[in-house]
Amino acid sequence: MSKITAYKILTITIAITLSFIIAEIIMRFYYFKKLTTDKLILSTNENLVFEHKPSITFINRYGIKVKYDSLGFIGEEVGLKSKDYFRILGVGDSITEGSYLPEPERYLNKTGKILEKEINRHIEIINASVGGYNSWQELEIIREKGLSVEPDLIIVGICLNDYVEKKPSLRRVGFNRVSDNFNDGSQARYLNFLYQRTALYKFIYDFVCNIKKSGYKDESYQRYLKEYNFDIGLSDFQKWKKPFIDMIALTRKNKIKILFVILPLHNQIIKGEEESYKPLSDFFREEGAYFLDLIKYFKDTPQSGEVLFIRRDIIHFNRLGHNIAAEAIAKYILENKILE
Repeated sequence: MSKITAYKILTITIAITLSFIIAEIIMRFYYFKKLTTDKLILSTNENLVFEHKPSITFINRYGIKVKYDSLGFIGEEVGLKSKDYFRILGVGDSITEGSYLPEPERYLNKTGKILEKEINRHIEIINASVGGYNSWQELEIIREKGLSVEPDLIIVGICLNDYVEKKPSLRRVGFNRVSDNFNDGSQARYLNFLYQRTALYKFIYDFVCNIKKSGYKDESYQRYLKEYNFDIGLSDFQKWKKPFIDMIALTRKNKIKILFVILPLHNQIIKGEEESYKPLSDFFREEGAYFLDLIKYFKDTPQSGEVLFIRRDIIHFNRLGHNIAAEAIAKYILENKILE
């Protein structure tokens, strides 16, 4: 091999290596920007883990204007309670938070408007939901902040992944900002060791997979919908009951009504399941608690299935889904005379 040829090979090798290094740096910066937020802060309450940054207004990644009050609740500052108002506090995760929709389009706010028309009384909605919260965190936010606003009714939106007891993998990255860890626990079918260690391969792999899965009619996605279930074993459920038992006891002690709303998954609806999770419904019946499983209302809707959810999402309702949820919740509240 001539010196010129060896020099060319070395140059090309160095150029390719540098290209990969630069691409890796760019992808790591991309994930840092994507996963890091200054709208959440690590909480001083270890049971909350994280919370909304208080007293800020901003435009979120969906182009929606969002305001958090001094408690980190969504919307305007909570004032003194008026005797003429009926105050509803909502807690839950990203479904109930509804950050991908304007506030008036979210099911909590729509429920308030429906009730106002029916009873001719002002309904005040306070949304204390935080995306990513589980049932333990929801209990804690009721205990630490929710009781202070003196709600007449607390609505707890329950998603089937709220049973997870592990704390979110968040870390502080500077200037009181927090970020998800780079490795989110997902696995790659091919070259997983690279997937776990390099941002470049992770980006390429996820990009290719998203192309393959694009569209609701994709066969692999339809199969995924039919087969996917949150794995809630009976031992997990025994642990999951604890925060609900504490919520019920806490609200009864403070003479506050509480309504648990079970939010069904997309695949449960298209499979025609009768209940979102029977052990959970049985538990609320045994406790004599108000609860509503929305799966019936979603199934009985002509537009049921994929058009009630965000595209390629088995958890989050779209505008139509939020509207159906609001109508069902308002109907339940009126029929059970919860406002009286």
